[in-house]
Amino acid sequence: MQQPLVESAAPKSSLVHATVIIVILWLPMLALNWFTQTEGLKLHDGPEMKLAMQSLMVYFVVWYFIMARQGASRNIVNAELLKSPKATDPAVLAWFLNVDRSFLNMQEQCSMFLASFVSYTLFVDPNVGAYVGFAYSFFTAIYPLLHPSPSMFASTLPRYYFIFYMVTGCFVAAVRS
Repeated sequence: MQQPLVESAAPKSSLVHATVIIVILWLPMLALNWFTQTEGLKLHDGPEMKLAMQSLMVYFVVWYFIMARQGASRNIVNAELLKSPKATDPAVLAWFLNVDRSFLNMQEQCSMFLASFVSYTLFVDPNVGAYVGFAYSFFTAIYPLLHPSPSMFASTLPRYYFIFYMVTGCFVAAVRS
């Protein structure tokens, strides 16, 4: 009789791994903000927000481009291919994995990015937030070029750090208020 590959059917906890990952992302950004940011929260308005709004527009263009790429690829350009026997070809599966993961990865981080970006640009520093937003959009846009190779982390990791930079920046500004 063949032995089972896994001793137990119970899943293992990822608590330690998740904690280490969060500390690696959070701690350097908190330290950076703690030692460089001296001001408290301040509501920015009007002309101060110009660059931040331009950055937000760039993000929305990237977001909708990646969404349209997935939708058009599945429902317009390749609709017949997906109904054919060739739909299970490894190259076709790889293409659609890239298209789908590009959009899903963007969605996974979207709410955290937007919440940290809007908070940071409104209450901490709209110009720094704008530049972080431009960089975030760039790294989001290159994800489809890098997935599924390990180099895709060159897109995802900087985006995690950008989000943690802005949210810890808000935290430090709140502490200094």
